[in-house]
Amino acid sequence: GTAVAATLEIARVMKLFNYQPEATIRFVLFAAEELGLFGSRYAAASDRFYGNDVRYFLNLDMISNNPGNVPLVKVYQYLGWEWAALVAAEATEKYTDLDAVIPANNVNTGSDSFPYWLEGFPAAYFEEYNFSPNWHLPSDTVGNCNLPYLRKVTGGALATVAEQQRLPHPRELRAHSSPAAIRLNWLPTAN
Repeated sequence: GTAVAATLEIARVMKLFNYQPEATIRFVLFAAEELGLFGSRYAAASDRFYGNDVRYFLNLDMISNNPGNVPLVKVYQYLGWEWAALVAAEATEKYTDLDAVIPANNVNTGSDSFPYWLEGFPAAYFEEYNFSPNWHLPSDTVGNCNLPYLRKVTGGALATVAEQQRLPHPRELRAHSSPAAIRLNWLPTAN
């Protein structure tokens, strides 16, 4: 539930401050990923099928366990889209006092960002540095959440979404290579 709370808080803060993004930001909540990522698999496949322009998929998953107040958060990356995790790590470190750790595993299959990566969309996700020992137990309650830590991770995610909006997104990018050079062409972008 911490990721749901964080997602709703990011949407609330953006609305409160009348944030006007360059691109559409869609807030999506998935339930019961442990049963097989059915919601995110369907959503990612639908986005691919309908040609939706998903420039960046940021996922939050298990983001409040930190009994020792360790100033670290994991930001998972995916093969071929490592820059997506770097954007999240840099924004988090710039706007919070957390340090981001990017694990070496770059094809993490257990979170709702995985189906988006499978469909070819850039994806990254946040996870608490020390995985909760209360996961799926009766002790998995708000009382065992570190709310100041949750606030910082949420702030890092909000900063990531805002910073990602500033990145250029070339349309119709084409690469032409020859033995002497690689030439890139694209349509102009607003940013």
